[in-house]
Amino acid sequence: MQRLPLAVFVLLSMTAPAMAQNGQYAFDSLFQKITVGERTWYSQVLQPVNGNCLTSYKVNRLASGRNQSYVDNNFMLTDADFQSLNAKDLLLYAMNHPEERVNMNMKISPPDNWPTLTFAYIAPTMQGRRISKRQMDALEAKRDSVVQFLKNCMPYFPVLTKSYKELVISLHATECIPELLYKANRPYYYDTYVVTVIMNLMVDARYKPFIQSDVYKKLYGKELNYSSFIESDKKTIDFILQTAAAFYKSKYNH
Repeated sequence: MQRLPLAVFVLLSMTAPAMAQNGQYAFDSLFQKITVGERTWYSQVLQPVNGNCLTSYKVNRLASGRNQSYVDNNFMLTDADFQSLNAKDLLLYAMNHPEERVNMNMKISPPDNWPTLTFAYIAPTMQGRRISKRQMDALEAKRDSVVQFLKNCMPYFPVLTKSYKELVISLHATECIPELLYKANRPYYYDTYVVTVIMNLMVDARYKPFIQSDVYKKLYGKELNYSSFIESDKKTIDFILQTAAAFYKSKYNH
């Protein structure tokens, strides 16, 4: 997949992506053409990250108190404090302070040319921390509110964290497909794992136009393998994104 030259990124107000009648997206308004002498490049128009999408003031207040235990420089809220969190606070607590410690004696490393590849799965966390069962159960119990928050905040982040992507998959957040398609179509800040998230949503929903495709057979038509990948050629990516747009339209009648 070809990429445009590296650009200077500016923080300006962003026009939300809009779906055209044919199911495709219009992104031209999201780029500013800049010409200096003989040099021309395109600078992406981004919004500053919304502080509301980054910080839970309640979690911060609880963390600064004495009602938590510290493990490995992280903290775990007491059951009473945990139960008092709303959907937004639960989500930000889970992403910023995952409770479960992971220390598996193995490592999954992608190939050196991973940005030019499309992967079947996001590799699980083998070292460090991940969202605990307690946190995941609470997020699933407030699933609709959590997904709405994920969807609303997604445009503010130039790059999604691994935990952000994993939550979209775990919560089967097909509502986020328009925002994911926008990110997957950007020539800058391209993240191949956003395409992975989009495919996983279609796989989990058993969307026939995708699971009957050659792309599915190459990536998922065998045993679970976190290292499965294919080349990210334009034809393949176009098929995945167009199929996802059709999936979203069929599911939500948009």
